[in-house]
Amino acid sequence: MGGITIQRFMITINDIRLFCRDTVEGQPTLLCLHGKWGRGETWTDLISRLGNRYRIIAPDQRGHGLSDAPVARYAPDDFAKDTHELIEQLT
Repeated sequence: MGGITIQRFMITINDIRLFCRDTVEGQPTLLCLHGKWGRGETWTDLISRLGNRYRIIAPDQRGHGLSDAPVARYAPDDFAKDTHELIEQLT
C-alpha cells in the first residue's frame, strides 16, 4: 500500500471483540462501515488511495470477517451501539 501503515487489532466493544483496521495517522478521521455481506477489507482500495491524507478506521462489524459472531438479534440499534462505542474508544 505504498507507505501506508495499517494497524490491525481486536478491540472489545459491548462485550464482543471486533477486528479493526486503522491507519492511526491523519485528520480528519473516516469511519468506513461495510454493508450487510461485507467486512472491513472492503475498504482496502479506499485506504490505499486516501490513507496518506486521512485516518481511516475500517472494522469488521459484529458477525462479519474476523469479529465475534454472538448469538444476538443483529438489529440496526446493535450495530449503532457498537459503532458509537468504537468511536468513543478510538478517537
